[in-house]
Amino acid sequence: MKVDKLTFVTVLIFLCAGISFSQRVIQVEAGAAPGADLTAALKYANSGAVPDIIIELVTDGGTYYLNESDSVDVPLTVRAAEGLTEMPVIKAADGDTVRNFFTVYNDFTLQGIVLDGKRDDGTYNLTRTQLSVEPKHANLRVNVLVTDCVLKNVTDSGDLENDTKGNPVQSVTGALIKLIKIENTTFLNFADEPILMQKVQDTPASVDSIVIQNCTFYNSNNSSKNQGQFTIKSDDDLGTADPGILLENLTFYNCGTAFAIRNCPGTTVRNIIIANINGDAAGGTIGSIGNQGSMISHVDTFSVSGGSFSLTDFNAPGSVPAELDSATVYNLDPMFADPANGDFTVKNPELYTLAHDGGLLGDRRWADPGISAIIDHSVISGIPAAFSLSQNYPNPFNPVTTIRYTLEKSSDISLKVYSISGKLVETLYSGSKPAGEYSITWNASDLASGVYFYKLISGTNVLTRKMILIK
Repeated sequence: MKVDKLTFVTVLIFLCAGISFSQRVIQVEAGAAPGADLTAALKYANSGAVPDIIIELVTDGGTYYLNESDSVDVPLTVRAAEGLTEMPVIKAADGDTVRNFFTVYNDFTLQGIVLDGKRDDGTYNLTRTQLSVEPKHANLRVNVLVTDCVLKNVTDSGDLENDTKGNPVQSVTGALIKLIKIENTTFLNFADEPILMQKVQDTPASVDSIVIQNCTFYNSNNSSKNQGQFTIKSDDDLGTADPGILLENLTFYNCGTAFAIRNCPGTTVRNIIIANINGDAAGGTIGSIGNQGSMISHVDTFSVSGGSFSLTDFNAPGSVPAELDSATVYNLDPMFADPANGDFTVKNPELYTLAHDGGLLGDRRWADPGISAIIDHSVISGIPAAFSLSQNYPNPFNPVTTIRYTLEKSSDISLKVYSISGKLVETLYSGSKPAGEYSITWNASDLASGVYFYKLISGTNVLTRKMILIK
């Protein structure tokens, strides 16, 4: 790597001050002195002296302070170091006010970080947004990835209950975005829409693709000003290009409208849990989507009052409405483990097979490992037969398959699935069964593609077969 004199001096300062610099990775410790802290690392990255910098926060559960709004003017990654047991936290210091945590003008990845709008003294930093994508470089379409993060406590005035401004993630008019992808991320305690995309259909089209997967949203302001936890404010021009939008495996709890998507044909919303929603907020809808070619399916709505799904777009009167697959809209209690304390582990086994791929509805980070993905375990015949284990069908499979076995006499048995490395991944059955023929249907939607083995044990009898999961 070529290092000019200025870069060498800067790197030398970092090394002496406690920032470890290796190739393009700057490692920053919490509590570092000014000049060696997160702000200094961001300034160095934005200097462009070294391309594609990665800033790595290395202190387990450490707090990193911003004393001013920072920009992302070059391709940049801010991530937690591997192996940490607690996520690093970025926030404003006591007495400081940081209106925008990160103003993004270029490619940006945020990974494994907590962005917290509360100071250490318990007061709210008057935060307008934590991540704002804004225009600066002509014709540059940026990629923004937020993964494995927590964004919380966002309020513009400090009054979370009554404030109507405070968006954790937003894009502003004129920003050019190739892809914004948010996954495995939790949003909590915010005054306004947590993800607000403004006028994504301005010419030229400002956003190509939006993907929101495996995310949880809870405790938002239910004001009518909060139009949706994911909101796109489009223009009225039906001739401008539309973004591709996928909202998949999301959990909404104690919020206003779950999503408000205007005039974006081809949007897909699926595998959603919406619970304890005030449907009277934001015009009486629990979710709005429009128009032709858009689809809502595989949704569980529980304890939802005063609202319904809106399938038409007031910006496009007379247009063909979106579709709602009413056959896959359920009203089941997800039986969250402890929602008051932010634990949305799904305890209701019924929800584990209702998604479009046969898997769990909602944010799958809340899957309970103690709940089996067994769809059915049936007796085919009570007539005794030789001990046997049949090849699963179909095989290869995706993600559901059926296994048959027979027992010649009543016995204690176990039927288990193992990875190719020998790790136990699922116990299909363990207990006593009378003689007969049985079938068990299993959903492997939470497993990766690959080769697996299933083993039937009855006393000293052991049978093993191979199966292949292809997704």
